[in-house]
Amino acid sequence: MQLNFPLVADSDQRLAAAFGVQRLWGLLPFAKRVTFVVDGEGVVRNVISSEFNIDKHVDEAIATLRSIS
Repeated sequence: MQLNFPLVADSDQRLAAAFGVQRLWGLLPFAKRVTFVVDGEGVVRNVISSEFNIDKHVDEAIATLRSIS
């Protein structure tokens, strides 16, 4: 599948901390499962938060992208 928009990976947890979705499990930091849909101007258009429902992230992100394109 080819995408016409970038995806971001947060391997060093800096984005999780900046967006306020980082939390600690014991002494280990990890991020909540949150998807941010950001438009071409840098505006956050949707924040999807669901720890267990991955399909919700996909469905809502696609719907948001369709609505802003």
